[in-house]
Formats: sequence, structure tokens, C-alpha cells
Amino acid sequence: MEKSSAISVKIDGVTALASIVGSSDSLFLYAPGSSSNVHDPFGAFLSQFLTLQGISSIRFQFPYQEADKRSPDSAKVLKETWRSIIRWSRQYQLKTIIGGRSLGGKVASYVASEDEEIDALALFAYPFHAPGRPALAQNEHLTHINLPIFFCTGTRDNFANADLVTKTLSSLTQASFHSLENADHGFSPGKAATETKEQLWSQGAIAFVKWLESYALN
Repeated sequence: MEKSSAISVKIDGVTALASIVGSSDSLFLYAPGSSSNVHDPFGAFLSQFLTLQGISSIRFQFPYQEADKRSPDSAKVLKETWRSIIRWSRQYQLKTIIGGRSLGGKVASYVASEDEEIDALALFAYPFHAPGRPALAQNEHLTHINLPIFFCTGTRDNFANADLVTKTLSSLTQASFHSLENADHGFSPGKAATETKEQLWSQGAIAFVKWLESYALN
């Protein structure tokens, strides 16, 4: 296994957990969903999986999560936090993929649509719309992203109406999509699922690494 170093740091007041693999040529920056934090279970699982594959990662949380508050920060603060993490990560001089789960990925997508200093975008359980309200979806900014984009979404995700997902993906020229059968927005299996949560997470992680190797890092 590749040698790696794990550190916990404060970056502009927020906690970040970095796992840097010695010979890695790529770095994934991950932000959690709105009700989670830097210890997000899926994020931790994914970081460990990436380390075993020789890929570095940094997980972090937003200021409101740092303060243990429920209500998210303003869009300006959320995006600036992302930019602070990106700037801090430049010291490693690696190809940079940004993303995360739900809110964390959504904010990353806005940053990617405004900045060109990253190499790819990975969105897990991306909230295409508010639950039950696909008609009010706001995803136009995705069309301004000239980068490879990876989506990983559960087939039972109530933030991902199938018709809207198909329509959104059809407008993107560099998008790849992986579905997790019977998984909900939290990547948990339904009653009819034959896979465990950990197996679903593994499927998503494997698909992500294959995408990285095939599209994002070429």
C-alpha cells in the first residue's frame, strides 16, 4: 500500500482532514451534506477507499457545521469556504477534483461554474431539485462547467426526479452518470434492496475511481 499521511488542520477557521498519498498525482476535495459535518460517514469511507487506490483527499466542513448550527451559511460564505480549501490545497501541486455529497457537491458545482482552476467535478447525491418540486429545479449553472463531471445518484433519491435528471444530463457534454440501485438520498438501501449500505458505498467509490482513471485524469 502507498505511504500516506493523515493530518487535521484548520483552514480559515474550519476543520479539514487531509489524507495525502506520497506518490499520488491527484487530489479529491470533499464537502459533506447539509446535515452532516467533516466526519460524514460516506466521506470517511470514500477517503479511505481513495487512499488505498493511491489517490489523495481532503474533507472539510462549512462554518455553520464548525459551529454546530443547523442552518447553512449564506451562498457567499459557502462558496468562499470552498475557495479557501482549494487555495490551501495548491501546496500539493496535484490534479484537483472537487465535489461532495448533496449540499457540499451543489456548492462545489457553483464554484466550478465560476472558476477554471480545477480539473474535474464529482457529485454524490447531487440535489437536482427540492423533494417533490422538480419543476423548480435550478441547474442551469451546470451548463457553464467545461470540465468532466461525475454524478452518483440513488434510484430512490427524492432529490433526483428521473425525467429531470435525464434532461439535465442531456445538456452536459462531459457528464458521466452512475446510479445506485434502490439507494436513497443518503445512499441507504430500500427494503427490497439486496445490497447493504456498505456495498452500495463500495459500488459508488469503485465507479468514481474508474471514472477518474478513464476521463478526469487523462
